[in-house]
Amino acid sequence: MDQATELFDPDERDDAPLTPHEAEVLRLLAGGAKDEQVARLLGISLRTARRITANLSERLDAASRFELGVAAAKRGWV
Repeated sequence: MDQATELFDPDERDDAPLTPHEAEVLRLLAGGAKDEQVARLLGISLRTARRITANLSERLDAASRFELGVAAAKRGWV
């Protein structure tokens, strides 16, 4: 394990641009939409909507939806 390297630099992941789905999910969440509404409005499965939200939370090191919103706003994503 001493030879393992990080696949991505954590700082690089934060600066990567949002995908169109990520941007739309953030917009809908900021507007108060629930996972089910996000999925229906975007025409994606509930599982996909939740996966996108979870990936964004991990990317921004957010432990809650509130923290996700704050972190996204600080980056000018919403």
